[in-house]
Amino acid sequence: MRVAAETIAAGPAPVRVLALARAAEDLPQVAPWGAEVTWCTLLAGVGEAPLPGCPYPVTRVRPDPPEGAGERWRVGAARVKTSALAARADAPAEWLWTLKRSTWLRREVRRADVLWSLDTDTDAALRAAPDLAGGTVVVTSSEADRVARALRDLAALLEELAGDRAAAPGGLTDGLAAWQATAAAVAAAGVPPVILPVERAAEVARGLLSRAGRLSAATVVSSVLDAVPWASAPRGVSGLAAQRAAADLTLARPSGAEPDEGLLAASADAALDGADDALESGDGALALARLGDAMALLFHRERHAEVPRSALAEDPGSYLRSLRRSRTLRALLHAEPVSRRPRLVQDRDLRVLVVTGSYGSFHAPVVQALAGAAEVRVADHADTDPVLSRKLMDTEVLPHLAALVAECGGQHLSGVPAPDRQGMQTLRRVRADVRWADVVVSDWADRSTVWVSHLCPPDVRLVVRVHALDALDPWLHLVRWEAVEQVVVVSEPMRSLVTDILTTGGVDVPVTVLPNLVRLEALDTDKDDTARTTLGMVGWGRKVKDPLWALDLLERDPSWHLVLVGSDFRDVPAQHPAAAYVQRFRARAAEPHLRERVHVVGFTADVAEPLRRIGVILSTSVRESWHLGLVEGAMSGAVPVVRNWPLLASRGGARALFPDEWVVDDVDEAEARVRAVTDPSRWPQERARARAAAVGLFDPEQVGRAYRELVLGGPERAAGAPGPPLQA
Repeated sequence: MRVAAETIAAGPAPVRVLALARAAEDLPQVAPWGAEVTWCTLLAGVGEAPLPGCPYPVTRVRPDPPEGAGERWRVGAARVKTSALAARADAPAEWLWTLKRSTWLRREVRRADVLWSLDTDTDAALRAAPDLAGGTVVVTSSEADRVARALRDLAALLEELAGDRAAAPGGLTDGLAAWQATAAAVAAAGVPPVILPVERAAEVARGLLSRAGRLSAATVVSSVLDAVPWASAPRGVSGLAAQRAAADLTLARPSGAEPDEGLLAASADAALDGADDALESGDGALALARLGDAMALLFHRERHAEVPRSALAEDPGSYLRSLRRSRTLRALLHAEPVSRRPRLVQDRDLRVLVVTGSYGSFHAPVVQALAGAAEVRVADHADTDPVLSRKLMDTEVLPHLAALVAECGGQHLSGVPAPDRQGMQTLRRVRADVRWADVVVSDWADRSTVWVSHLCPPDVRLVVRVHALDALDPWLHLVRWEAVEQVVVVSEPMRSLVTDILTTGGVDVPVTVLPNLVRLEALDTDKDDTARTTLGMVGWGRKVKDPLWALDLLERDPSWHLVLVGSDFRDVPAQHPAAAYVQRFRARAAEPHLRERVHVVGFTADVAEPLRRIGVILSTSVRESWHLGLVEGAMSGAVPVVRNWPLLASRGGARALFPDEWVVDDVDEAEARVRAVTDPSRWPQERARARAAAVGLFDPEQVGRAYRELVLGGPERAAGAPGPPLQA
């Protein structure tokens, strides 16, 4: 008999359980299991018609009657064989015959994910005729209690992780061991993977990310949630596989362990497929959640920002192919095309809105350069809305963006709520700011730029400046490029990278190279007597700056010293992927032959003063787009030694930006250059050559004029006063 299909909790792919018992009174045994496992659709089959108190309708399983005399003869012979088979297997002959002769049962078994036997008679019948299961996973009555208990424990675990305790301070420390034990017990219980609630686990993991933070969520995902033996395909399409892969990148790895790029790609692809499946089934909110899982993995910082090689940097077309095929991404960004025509402004100065970025403050010199030729305002949207201040993918940003796009007349995705009060306030604020302007300059390709691009009126010109880290993050792929007139980058390697990334998405926007504006005042200073043998770095306390490379160089000569200007490494917990690097740096810098020669200045607003001590300015970074600290050092008369930044070496690297003689490929070349340029007979000449080259390449007057012409639309409007001098 069968219970009519009943979805206890709606889901994109409910699990179908067919429960069988010989006697109707055995049916209630399944009720506690069905009540606890609320993510399943339950089908049940047993002996007699309606049973008082049973929570499910009951339908009797009946053997198909024979048709015609010949059929009755063949059926009789088959029944004799079945009786003999039942006797050998110690199975009830009548029950085995009923199961074997039910066409309806065979059809229901084919539809089921799990065949649940509720009594020993059914166990014996299924052993006697294994073909009855048709390959469907079978849970026997002897396993039922253990499996049901494991499912109840798993449900309780997921509810606890979704509650306040897991996100409370100390909650991870207090609960982790118990959660891991529960997950291990579920894994050992032999629960059929197909019946495990993987969709709920993925949902809980997303909630942890938003409530407990990235490191805590990654710890729980890797050691608790994904320790359960989920079915492979549902784990992929639910986004849980992508979440686990991202968690492994977020946490410290054993020394020398490298991520499996094939596994990472497969996990992201599965989540993208799952997003499109959810979109097709009408669940837009779930589609966005899975898209977020995929994008968080695709653009994880440990894959691109802190490494010497990145598939995104080297071959964006191949790396982004799956994302570009995403129907969910296209639906998210879909909006009706508009005809764009810049405002004709003749009787007043142009109004320029400079939107600051959440990655850093490099906009002030641009504001100064424009101030004498236009009316300039500065807007910091990230400061007023926490959603716009974050740099990493989280669970909130895509639903917020979808709501924004819908408010602007774009496609409404089902299940995505309208903007909340904070979201509407941000929308109105950004819209009012950009409507005031004739031209908007948005610094960094960050979340603020995404919002600005979707809210920019058709008669307002939008210029976006991209630096380096933002080109490797997800926000570039959420901008409405139809609204952007011009992209500015600070170096030729970045022009190459950004152009290739945009081209993969079919975006045809001009990308122009304009260097950073550099402060000159007070940088051309006299050097201290010890500067000739003093190496220096301006900005060093991050893994991407790779100061260990500078220590390798420092070891080559006991007479050299190293001055580190800028903030130290911030304290990171042991599970952070940068922790091992920081520990190695501190241990090396404290070695007896180095510790007296490493001098940490710390952050200072007056970089000119510590530059007096530095005669050789280093750029040891894995990745840079331009490196302001290096150029400031060169303009102070320090001789540059620039590592050919590995991440962008295939796109010309540092050699595409600086004189070839400045650039080295390894520490041996760096040592040779330092020895050559610090020779007492050459050092004054080398200092002068370095400063002249820096000023010639990056003269602030020329760069400021170029910014005015690009932003204001030509030399006529750019001919106004250049603004106040750039302040040191």
